[in-house]
Amino acid sequence: MELHFLGRGAAFNPLEKSTSAYVKEGDRLLLLDCGESVFAELIRRGLLQSAKEVWIAVSHLHSDHSGSLGSVTLYCAEILKFKAKLLLPTGDERYANELRQLLNLFGVSDSLVDYVPETALTGFSAFSNFRFCRTKHAPQMVCYSFAFDTPEGGVYYTADSAVADGIAAFIASHPDYERIYAETIDAPSHPVHLPLHVLAELIPEGQRGKVSMMHLNGANAEASARALGFDVVTVG
Repeated sequence: MELHFLGRGAAFNPLEKSTSAYVKEGDRLLLLDCGESVFAELIRRGLLQSAKEVWIAVSHLHSDHSGSLGSVTLYCAEILKFKAKLLLPTGDERYANELRQLLNLFGVSDSLVDYVPETALTGFSAFSNFRFCRTKHAPQMVCYSFAFDTPEGGVYYTADSAVADGIAAFIASHPDYERIYAETIDAPSHPVHLPLHVLAELIPEGQRGKVSMMHLNGANAEASARALGFDVVTVG
């Protein structure tokens, strides 16, 4: 399963656009995160206009991951005449309530979108199962990574995470994984993002080509990742 990227920048690296990925199969679109630059990119590429079904999974509510939610969902409701489907992690009422509150503040009433459980995401040939995986990022909000079961072994998308626990657990459960899309920061330590060297300690050199960096924090981030043997996502 190959994810296509609309942007690969961190919150304070807007020239790389907000990190967001998608899977498009026919007229069905799955969007992973929906940050500030995402709506414009979806329109520019014709991805929304050609869709008849839009699923959205949001890792957390920082604006570089959720800032386009209002525009995307209203466009689906008002222009395309269908409701976007907002995926919810199982059993997390706090996340569900905060997501609804954000959409309401954007002027999107509950009647204009469908809130659906993560288990409802079916029908894509690229993967057989999707789930939210709780992680640690900003202490004041609920944060998730995403995991997929695929015919090639599984895909993990960290979103923003300060710890490598989720990656380690995914590798343990999917030893022949297809790919990991990882957010790191090119710094020796950080309170809310995973330092690149911590990931390098977890992933053996021979496996690093299967790990793609995203959410790049600055001009040197790509070179630092590649110097250690990691892949880096491209936008296009």
